[in-house]
Amino acid sequence: MVEPASKPTAVLLLFLLHSCLANHVFLSSQRASQVLVRSRRANQLFEEMKPGNLERECVEEVCDHEEAREVFEQPDKTENFWAVYLDCKGTQMTRTQQNINIVRQCIEGQCIFGKGVNYDGNVNITQSGRPCQYWRHSFPHPIMREFNISEPNSNLDENFCRNPDNRPEGPWCFTQDPTVQKEACRVPTCGEDFVPSTVAPEPDQTEECLPNYGVDYVGDLAVTLGGHTCLQWSLPKLTALSVDKEFMPEVPLVGNKCRNPDKDPEGPWCYVEVSGNVTVDFCDLHLCEDQLVGDESTAEADGRERSVLGSNRKRFFDPRTFGIGEDDCGQRPLFEKIDKEDTKEEELLESYRDKRIVGGNDAEESSAPWQVMLYKRSPQELLCGASLISDQWILTAAHCIYYPPWNKNFSSSDILVRLGKHNRVK
Repeated sequence: MVEPASKPTAVLLLFLLHSCLANHVFLSSQRASQVLVRSRRANQLFEEMKPGNLERECVEEVCDHEEAREVFEQPDKTENFWAVYLDCKGTQMTRTQQNINIVRQCIEGQCIFGKGVNYDGNVNITQSGRPCQYWRHSFPHPIMREFNISEPNSNLDENFCRNPDNRPEGPWCFTQDPTVQKEACRVPTCGEDFVPSTVAPEPDQTEECLPNYGVDYVGDLAVTLGGHTCLQWSLPKLTALSVDKEFMPEVPLVGNKCRNPDKDPEGPWCYVEVSGNVTVDFCDLHLCEDQLVGDESTAEADGRERSVLGSNRKRFFDPRTFGIGEDDCGQRPLFEKIDKEDTKEEELLESYRDKRIVGGNDAEESSAPWQVMLYKRSPQELLCGASLISDQWILTAAHCIYYPPWNKNFSSSDILVRLGKHNRVK
């Protein structure tokens, strides 16, 4: 049992114990301020109480990730900006007036460091001078197969150079040249003088041409259209290849120069070696267009020879580019050319006169040899009909090949051409 005299002593001991422990629980204001330390954004009076400002925090001064977060106040916007800030060397460049301008221009996307993913300028010409294709267009290249310009935060504006796939060579674009799909652009590099690209001039159409398929060409060109160096005509293996060819003796085969000893309609050519195999390649020489007339023949009149035309009409197309067929227009091999009558033709012509075609009958086999079916190659499905206009060309409606609303932009490798089928299912 505790004596009454000991109670004041116990209370005093408890009070002393509480005082000692309290010294470790409650800290002074000076010590407490050192528990959570955060650097202040700037050194101006009361600036810590101002809202975050990008220009003040990260352009005029070097900022850190926390200060950037205070400006944007949203994690996704902060991370997007921070990636741009690092790409613009915002944390590396000392702040002089010149460097402040450089950092500002880079953040705004008007110049680039590195890959230029953030580039947002208006350069729209490639480094070789080709105009850029508009990102929303699908001709001549189907951009929509790779990039969706309607995505949120997309910067694929107009036909300006961009770097949406983080290419190491920097901003680029699809070109308006059907033969060149993509090409890098020359855009401003931050802190450096910039000389913009200019549109390459159109090729001179007045250059001299070679008549007679270039048979008389005696120039020194020895490189083909494919970029291959011509082989020496005198090589034994080439001599053996030429044995069965009807070379004209008046065409001298000198060295490895481009020549046309067999009057090839494509012009001068030479032998080249590709992947260990010898083949023929043509040379980049401009041939003259022949006069669009029929074949000439000679006839005697009053004891003199004169030139006459084998045909009473002029050809509209050059067979070298159009192909063969203009002279045979409307001449079906299994009807007109063998004097066979089309039993349904008169009935068809009669039906055109003030009548509508209803029902119809099966056409005779080969009665419409110019009809063509165009199929999509994969998956194989019917696209459109077409007409055979020569042995090299078919004619179809433009929307069958190119129609952006239906995602149509087909090339020759996407299409199958079928002719001569009388019954589609057989």
